[in-house]
Amino acid sequence: MDSVKARITGDGIDTSVEFSVEEVIARQQGKPWGEMDDAQQRQTMKDYALDLVSRQDGIAGDLQVTLEGGTFSEAGEKDV
Repeated sequence: MDSVKARITGDGIDTSVEFSVEEVIARQQGKPWGEMDDAQQRQTMKDYALDLVSRQDGIAGDLQVTLEGGTFSEAGEKDV
């Protein structure tokens, strides 16, 4: 599972959220994910991150989002 860590900063805010790409695709409305170019997919992930932070923490305003690789990992046989 591919994951993304989004760092949200601005207006005295410095926080982050992590989510799976599959989660974004499942909640995507409008243009199908496969028809989007890389820039559109990245913007969709940024918008999703802002929505998560807004719902979780009530944060809004002029915020910047930076996308990074996430830390989700597949469970190996030993981990189960």
